[in-house]
Amino acid sequence: MRRALEQLTERSRRLTELLRQSREAAGWRLDAGRAREAAEAQKTRAESLYGILEKLREDIQANRILAANRRTIAVRAQSEVDGLPSGSTADRADPIPEHPVAVLRTFLADAQRVYDKAEVGDDQLKDLQHAESKADERRRAWEAEPADIRELARRLLASTDGSDTASRDAAIARATAGLETAKTTHEDAITETANCRARLEQLPKPTVLLDESRLPQDALHGDQLVAEAGRTVSDAEETHRHGAARLEAAKGELTNAKATAEAFKQLVEMHDAASDDAPDADTADVEPFIGDKEAAHNRYRELRRAAVQASKDSQAAQRELLKRAERVTQCAGDSRFETLAIPARTQIQGVGVTVLAEHAADWARQLRPRLRSLADDLAQIGRHRAAILERLSAIVDGALRRLRTAQRLSKLPDGLGDWSGSEFLRIGYAAADGELLTHHLGGVLDEAVEHHAKTKKCDGLTVVLRAVRAAVPRGFTVTMLKPDAVLRTERVRISDVRDVFSGGQHLTAAIILYCTLAALRANDQGKVRRHHSGVLFLDNPIGRASASYLLDLQRSVANTLGVQLVYPPVSSKKRPWRAFR
Repeated sequence: MRRALEQLTERSRRLTELLRQSREAAGWRLDAGRAREAAEAQKTRAESLYGILEKLREDIQANRILAANRRTIAVRAQSEVDGLPSGSTADRADPIPEHPVAVLRTFLADAQRVYDKAEVGDDQLKDLQHAESKADERRRAWEAEPADIRELARRLLASTDGSDTASRDAAIARATAGLETAKTTHEDAITETANCRARLEQLPKPTVLLDESRLPQDALHGDQLVAEAGRTVSDAEETHRHGAARLEAAKGELTNAKATAEAFKQLVEMHDAASDDAPDADTADVEPFIGDKEAAHNRYRELRRAAVQASKDSQAAQRELLKRAERVTQCAGDSRFETLAIPARTQIQGVGVTVLAEHAADWARQLRPRLRSLADDLAQIGRHRAAILERLSAIVDGALRRLRTAQRLSKLPDGLGDWSGSEFLRIGYAAADGELLTHHLGGVLDEAVEHHAKTKKCDGLTVVLRAVRAAVPRGFTVTMLKPDAVLRTERVRISDVRDVFSGGQHLTAAIILYCTLAALRANDQGKVRRHHSGVLFLDNPIGRASASYLLDLQRSVANTLGVQLVYPPVSSKKRPWRAFR
């Protein structure tokens, strides 16, 4: 009952663990999806970084070209600085001029000319002489004017218009403009008078007698009648122009209609020549095109491109259909299906590739029940495989738990110096879990199935051992303490025990390891409170482990783990005892 209770407790713990793992499976899948999305994002970021790198390389090349150009400009500027007049200096600390070099050169040339001109005294003398001669001429002209004009000029100079040079110039400009306006008005009046006389002479004599009420009473009335007659003529001319414009518009519309009809006729002829349609196709239900010839041309080009693209798509689909038909034929003729006796396979092999697609629907209908049956079988196989994997995972978990229990049970008692409370046996490993463990166990199960299919044999223990190895991809690391006189905590890999341990140490380590395994077996059998793991008979252990510290270590560990050590006497005439469980 105690064993059953422990088994039920362990089973409950395992079921709780499985329930926790099943609840966390959704989160694991979400984490896996996020990891994949993060990988895609990193990939996209890497591509963008590669693009940025290429852009930076282009920018570096452009900057190199710009640097070369600026070096050229600097060399040219240095040469220009070197070509400045002697005594000129240029310092990099000086502020940069606001004007460009060309403007500065112009300023320099102007300054040079002004300097040269100021240096020469003859030119100033000539200007002075010229100004004095002009002043004499103006004085003589002033004295030649009549006295009344000179008096009027003095009054004007005394007025506000003559207070300064600007006022005098403005007054002169206004007077000149008024004079010009008066001359223009006078000339216009003379011209208008001449035109009126010419019009009067050119007017024909009246041929009909006008109504007395329509006769001109005076010149103003005549002008009104003439203006009214002019408006009537203008209205008639405007009406004539509108009629002529409508006539021209009608002619233009007729020309456009003829051109549109010709364009549509060309489109129809072009379509008939470029397509395989029947010339007498039924167009009764076709809606007329509303747009102009340009829209018709554009629409025809779009439809033509769509037709060409549809033809290309049709050809590509036909090629894909032939390719898939060849694949179906090759699959039906595969040697793996030689033992498969179904009518569809024989029919597929007997029909040509070009007409294979015509019978695809019938074959699909025939093979659909077989597909459902195979799908059900595969689903059932999947369920069985999942159950086997679950059981195998539980067995592997139990095996790994037994290893942990063995390490825990190898804990040494107090009173052994540095060994007190230490674990004599340590088993290190990194076990896979979750989907990774399921994947590894699935590989082991698939290999076992393939081996059974070939040899018709299957060893369950071999499968469990392979599953345990697959659950720990990096393998196991097993170490044990090395027994010595001072009991130092020196650990040795189990593969190096034969080379490192002495005979007594080797025997002592074997006895301690046996006691650990006996305690593990007693723990599995539920003998926890009885504290008795069995009896170990030893044949002449003193010969190899004669050191007292080794004997004390053996007894102390055996007493702690509940193993009774028996040292039987050895007779020279009898065969020594062999250690057994």
